Amino acid sequence: MLTSEEEHQLLKAFNTKEGSYPTDKTIIDLFQEQVLKTPDATAVAHQGTSLTYKQLEERSNQLANYLISKGIRPNGLVGICIERSIEMMVGILGILKSGGAYVPIDPHHPKARIAHMLKDSRASIVISDAKNAEHLPVEEQVEVIKLEAGWDEKITRASTKRPKGIPSPLNIAYVIYTSGSTGTPKGTLIAHRSLTDYFYGITERTNIASCQSFAITSSFATDLGNTVIFTALLVGGVLHILSEDEAISAQRMAQMDIDCIKMVPSHWKTLQTKDSLFIPKK
Repeated sequence: MLTSEEEHQLLKAFNTKEGSYPTDKTIIDLFQEQVLKTPDATAVAHQGTSLTYKQLEERSNQLANYLISKGIRPNGLVGICIERSIEMMVGILGILKSGGAYVPIDPHHPKARIAHMLKDSRASIVISDAKNAEHLPVEEQVEVIKLEAGWDEKITRASTKRPKGIPSPLNIAYVIYTSGSTGTPKGTLIAHRSLTDYFYGITERTNIASCQSFAITSSFATDLGNTVIFTALLVGGVLHILSEDEAISAQRMAQMDIDCIKMVPSHWKTLQTKDSLFIPKK
């Protein structure tokens, strides 16, 4: 039904790659480069606690080595069902450094959806916290790792050095599940090279690299939440992990002096009321 001109436009013109980005690096490689640049700068902050880039690097390395000892291999799926917290970031980076891919699960989602995601992904390990671990609808063969409870006992025995050789640009970074509004939720595979391409593209076309303070305001079980996480860490900024209450408080975000946020229009509108106005600096 397409003319030859239309076919060319759809298949060729719209897919023209103008940028020349490195193709041999992963999100973890880029994060490691930033750690070397600013080891003592604050990387993540949440409700009065924080980690520097070096601390986040070492903790996530320990988790990665521990997961490898548990049998996680490249492209192996690891569920992560945890409250928004610093442990969430340690979990995400640790899974990626092990070569595995994380399956982000919002603990506030219906149990039926969580059960489907765990069964469909066939994750052999799920990272969680004390609040949510006991209520996870997991099968007997699935191991649940509680970061708070298991950190000193098991994970700290692992090496703080990053595992070598993994992951690769073609490896899966995470699996995001659709809403399921038109049927059963389906997992979408996101590769490392897709994330690095996004990062290079957005830093080239915007002033985001000059931002120093970021905030994650949405669930990490959506693409919106994941892309802001990596952008913040790869430009050397501070990633403020906001609770659900903080995410709808313009006053709270103003106190944090946020440079950059990423949110849907309806969320933005809630911050622009008569008595509450929030505008990022950049």
